[in-house]
Amino acid sequence: MSPVFPITLALYAASCALYLALVAVGVQRATVAPQIGRAARLLLVAAFLSHAIEIGLMCVHGEHPASSAREALSFIGWLTVGTSLAVTWRRPLPLAGALLVPVALVL
Repeated sequence: MSPVFPITLALYAASCALYLALVAVGVQRATVAPQIGRAARLLLVAAFLSHAIEIGLMCVHGEHPASSAREALSFIGWLTVGTSLAVTWRRPLPLAGALLVPVALVL
């Protein structure tokens, strides 16, 4: 386990909590919804970059993303988040974040 792993996990958990809070309060009704959505997205981008650093560190130390089941699942989670960020770049979809971020957190 790399030293970046706990940071990555904390960032994913914080983003997950904000996305779920955003869906719970309602995207259209709440006056603070845009701020919550922006914060959740920024935390998700930070988690994605931290995860990329972690994958890079593991590769430098000789553990390829397909070398074990744990690494493969981690890589799939990273790809899922990256695809989600790319697809929702222009128009954020909080519900998609609320569904995909917990999956990435578990993976």
